[in-house]
Amino acid sequence: MNGRELCAWLNGFEGLSADLLRELDPGLNEKEIIETLREQDKITEHCAERLKNLSNDGWGRRQLELAEESGVSVTTWYDEDYPPRLRDIDEPPLLLYVKGRLPDFERSCSVVGTRRCTAYGMKVSEMLGAGLARAENIVVSGGARGIDGGAHGGALSVSGVTVAVLGTGIDVVWPPEHDELFANIVKDGALISEYPFGTTGRSWRFPRRNRIIAGISGKLVVVESPMKGGAMITARKAMEMGREVWAVPGRIDERVCEGSNRLILDGASPLVSIEDFVDHISTFGQLELFSPVNITPDEKKVLDCLRDQGDLTLDQLSARTGLTVVQLMQCTAELQLQSLIYPTGGGRWRAVPK
Repeated sequence: MNGRELCAWLNGFEGLSADLLRELDPGLNEKEIIETLREQDKITEHCAERLKNLSNDGWGRRQLELAEESGVSVTTWYDEDYPPRLRDIDEPPLLLYVKGRLPDFERSCSVVGTRRCTAYGMKVSEMLGAGLARAENIVVSGGARGIDGGAHGGALSVSGVTVAVLGTGIDVVWPPEHDELFANIVKDGALISEYPFGTTGRSWRFPRRNRIIAGISGKLVVVESPMKGGAMITARKAMEMGREVWAVPGRIDERVCEGSNRLILDGASPLVSIEDFVDHISTFGQLELFSPVNITPDEKKVLDCLRDQGDLTLDQLSARTGLTVVQLMQCTAELQLQSLIYPTGGGRWRAVPK
């Protein structure tokens, strides 16, 4: 069994991830793999029985054949074009079905929000998608109604590249009214999904899908979200992964903005100007690539602390590094000059992502 068949086969049991492959010898046969995973207590007996049945039916091999017949490419954990950022997240997908062209996600930004957005939220998502695409960023979202659709549509309106991460099989259009949108996305971008062909939308699949949206980009923007919803799950996951999280401030008397406003209170950067935001992420990316870095031991201590722990005030930095506030003021000024950190408001600082 080769690596591609192995990933396709294991992917037949929903909820398994590439974490299983980190210490697994791909040269083993199906029976040996099942026995190994059971001995390591990484799969249940029910899962083992399911994998045995899938193996007997040649299910994984047929999935790969179906993808080829459908003009869908498959990138697995073992392939070179597997998105690098996804390798480092918890429960990375075993594989991705790709309809269209899988881009390089180095310059990408995920945009998420509620399906039941306001007219203002839709307008901002469209403007944001267009602004990011004009600056040659890949716009990533979930293909859903509302904010997702606005971000995809905004990118397409300026002939940009956008990617929709689906919570269904790659051959299932959901919502159905996005049939034309999806057809336009695949012209230069892609639809991607970890779910096998024919997988329908279920409530638990979309939150699981959100870890891919959070992980595949270095930055994530929440346009509008209530306190409970998929966008908040995605934002929390992105924060846990150390991604740069931004939120669009909304009216405090609108339930649809309660979650996105709360994210700002919890450390997300407020996005108050699309032009400034796009310029910020583009400029920092270029400076980090081309500027020489020459920092002192104290500055390195501050930078490492911010990279590990996110937004921090000078008092918090002092408690964590042992440096005085005066020393920290000197360090942060120099690090900002070298475009290694930036202020996020409220006296907080954040490291520019690597």
